[in-house]
Amino acid sequence: AGAMRLSRLAAAISEPPRPHEPGLPLPSSLLRFVLRSGGWHQAAVCALSIVVFLLNTAPIETQRRIIDTAVRAGSIRTILTLVALQLAIVLAYGLAKLAVNIYRAWLGECATRDLRLVVTRRLECQGAEEPDLNNGTGLVFGVPMALHLGHTVRLDTGLYLPIGFADAETNVGFSVPLRLWFQATDNLWLGPMSGLRVSSVRGEAVDVPLGLALGVSVHRYIDIKGDFFFNRVNEGAQQLGFGIGIGLYFE
Repeated sequence: AGAMRLSRLAAAISEPPRPHEPGLPLPSSLLRFVLRSGGWHQAAVCALSIVVFLLNTAPIETQRRIIDTAVRAGSIRTILTLVALQLAIVLAYGLAKLAVNIYRAWLGECATRDLRLVVTRRLECQGAEEPDLNNGTGLVFGVPMALHLGHTVRLDTGLYLPIGFADAETNVGFSVPLRLWFQATDNLWLGPMSGLRVSSVRGEAVDVPLGLALGVSVHRYIDIKGDFFFNRVNEGAQQLGFGIGIGLYFE
């Protein structure tokens, strides 16, 4: 039974580390990951490290015996035997240390490969789940409307039809923005913004943004406007977005 256990242990140590299986999650701690990725190889590295330590301390004893034998007028044969033993120990120490370094580096590269495989598989799965979005071109047609509610309040709305062209497909939607502007100074106005957007790309889904709009007049015929909003508040989403644009006016 003891010989069978030793043979099983030797077979487990000699088996190379297995790559991380796709269906298994990563271990919750670093120690578990080390044990799973290395297995019995970690025990083999520890054992070899102990052997290297003993081989490193053994030459001290052989050197002491060589000096004692020479001082006490020992035989040349005994001194040569100790010197040969010293050289053998030094050679064995160098080979064992080389083996430990190679073994340790091999285990480290196996663990690095394991992590890279896990990250690559997860990125591939995310890429397969996410829709394939490609760059395209588009046009926006619209009819803007501005309603003045006094000298310092204005409501901007209208109807806009964005048309996008991507992958030989034409996507048509419409949007109705709502911006309530309050004139803070002669060149600065701000206020809440919302609206309604219907996109055929997302299966005629309805989006309702909610946020804050800010506008600055840099010239008589040039305005800069920016929006900071939460997208799709009607679906409970908390995705923050922003937009910026330049308005040109002609008389």
